[in-house]
Amino acid sequence: MFLLRTIALTALLIPLSLMQAADTVLLHENDQVFIKNATIGNMSEILMSEAALKRTLTADEKSFTQQLITDHTKVNSELAAIAKRKGVSLLSSVPAEEQEKLTKMSAVKDKDFNETYLEHQISCHKKAIDLFEDQAEDGKDPDLKEFASKTLPNLKMHLETAKRLEAKY
Repeated sequence: MFLLRTIALTALLIPLSLMQAADTVLLHENDQVFIKNATIGNMSEILMSEAALKRTLTADEKSFTQQLITDHTKVNSELAAIAKRKGVSLLSSVPAEEQEKLTKMSAVKDKDFNETYLEHQISCHKKAIDLFEDQAEDGKDPDLKEFASKTLPNLKMHLETAKRLEAKY
């Protein structure tokens, strides 16, 4: 009798576990790469901006930096929720190369920091816009395509603000 119950229970559980695994498999590899790269970009932006707030920024730069933290935290939370529904695990920390960029930025002298920080924001947001545009146009998963499309205007606004602030130098 015990053996019969075990076989019956196993017969029920195996399809459920395969269904859960199938969700991840069903998510196209490019969509998974988008999730990974977008997460890394958001985490890096948040960490870089938090570090920048400890430096001497103008009032406009400080406001922009705080907005970056708020916006990228929100975007990362939304992306994490989508990834969870799709069965994709997110990174818990930034890769070593991103950490190295943060370390280099923290070594920049105060007199050069603001301009260097804004140049970094311009570069990062150009890359993010390319990543999100590619996903919005060519992504396979409809939820991720919609997420990328709705996030793009904010990324473009960040880029324009960074360019405007950097032009003062």
